[in-house]
Amino acid sequence: MIAGYRNQPLPPTHNLSGTTREHLGLAMALKVPIFIVVSKVDLCSHGTVERTVRQLERVFKQPGCNKVPMVVRNPDDAVTAAQQFAQSACITPIFTLSSVSGESLDLLKVFLNILPPLSNSKEQEDLMQQLTEFQVDEIYSVPDVGTVVGGTLYSGVCREGERLVVGPTEDGRFLRLKVDSIQRNRSACRVLKAGQAATLALGNFDRSLLRKLLIRV
Repeated sequence: MIAGYRNQPLPPTHNLSGTTREHLGLAMALKVPIFIVVSKVDLCSHGTVERTVRQLERVFKQPGCNKVPMVVRNPDDAVTAAQQFAQSACITPIFTLSSVSGESLDLLKVFLNILPPLSNSKEQEDLMQQLTEFQVDEIYSVPDVGTVVGGTLYSGVCREGERLVVGPTEDGRFLRLKVDSIQRNRSACRVLKAGQAATLALGNFDRSLLRKLLIRV
């Protein structure tokens, strides 16, 4: 059974994969605003694409899903979808496009460009004034670099060369480590601000001491 909103399963469909249904169910259970991109439409017939869209619409119209599907077919639809999506988590835009032929790719760009930021400048400024807190989602070992952690800076500001407290470890200890370097989108970055995702290089030490945890000032 795939968990849906309020623990209700998503209805069975013939063309939607199990992974797709699972992701939709989790998003609705967590009340996360979502939009749908049906890609690779250049590889199938128009009828197949329309059937997939109709299946998605039926899923979202099921009792308990609390979603309003909105198929984006032209620039006006894209603008309206972005405006309504920002105002209500119920609105669920659906795009059908091809990254190969470029079909309808411009509509997705219009939609993304119009969407407002998740937080306004004052909210971000308030977060930046708080203590530094970095949520670790991934841990890597990189040759000639050492241990690298990936995640999101929830609050505060993190600077290259700064020393942060990492922990708690499995045995309840906290480690004081130096941020050797910061990368965002595979580019070097000297300062990380609240709300930004990045990777932090923490030097050479036993990475088994770390787990997915918080890094604080």
